[in-house]
Amino acid sequence: MISKISNKITERLVQKNVISEDETELFHYGLFVIFSEVSALIYCLFVGTILKVTLVSALFYVIFLVLHRFAGGFHVKTELCCQIITALIFLMGIAGIKLSVLVDFGYLMVICAISSVLLVMLSPADTPQNARPCRTHQGT
Repeated sequence: MISKISNKITERLVQKNVISEDETELFHYGLFVIFSEVSALIYCLFVGTILKVTLVSALFYVIFLVLHRFAGGFHVKTELCCQIITALIFLMGIAGIKLSVLVDFGYLMVICAISSVLLVMLSPADTPQNARPCRTHQGT
């Protein structure tokens, strides 16, 4: 759906000579990214407001966004599936934060440790965002 909206806006910009045909793909992608991020933020804030942790949900979104940029992501076949999975991640994450006050601190530390290990194991290390220069010897 976001892709269709981005495409329609891009087509209108081309029709009105605001952008050239050569820029169509770039603008479509840019609008898609902007609309995707804004819709995710709105959903995240909505869930946070419902659960009465709006500020925490905003912080969760920012941390998720940074982590997603660094670690890459899991790609699915359709845009709808991606949106559903992202919405579920936000819902579970924010609900988990809300419920964390009911859990003993020791259990929280165990959950955090397990989550950290899974994150390191499952995050793709071969993404451009995670690339680090390898220095086996000094340059000449």
